[in-house]
Amino acid sequence: MEVTVFLGIGSNIEPRNGYIMKALRLLTADEHITFRQLSSKYRTRPFGITDQGEFLNIVAEIGTDYSPVELFRVVKQTEELTGRVKREKWGAREIDIDILLYGDSVYQSDQLDIPHKGLMSRDFFVIPLLEIYPDAVNPGTGEKLSTILFDAENSFIAGKYEPEEESIR
Repeated sequence: MEVTVFLGIGSNIEPRNGYIMKALRLLTADEHITFRQLSSKYRTRPFGITDQGEFLNIVAEIGTDYSPVELFRVVKQTEELTGRVKREKWGAREIDIDILLYGDSVYQSDQLDIPHKGLMSRDFFVIPLLEIYPDAVNPGTGEKLSTILFDAENSFIAGKYEPEEESIR
């Protein structure tokens, strides 16, 4: 049975947009993943280690019949195939793909937390997610994401990214 999943995807190593598009092409080429919709791309300040380049972040809605663990494996493999190089935590990266929501499931393991443990505190997840899923709810708490307020101090979004349009196909 196909489950609706929301992925947070970001890059801060050039070509940022190219890495995002390559990852989307790889994901949607998988026969167990159906692309549904994509948020706008947002320019965002880095989280964690702040002395690095600006990120591009998006949220993609997909359908999949993968389990959370299987999808996590596919996501990590997609990061590798897209060209991600292992570096320090929160450091610069070619691509970063996070599973934000997996249906209305709550899942925790040593490697994976669903919903994503940073979902409620990172506007670069919440704002693009609400753009394509305005009724989003944290299945762990029942809290509507639309009730979260971000002030200037805890906001990372610098603006929308407005390049020429590109297709993931």
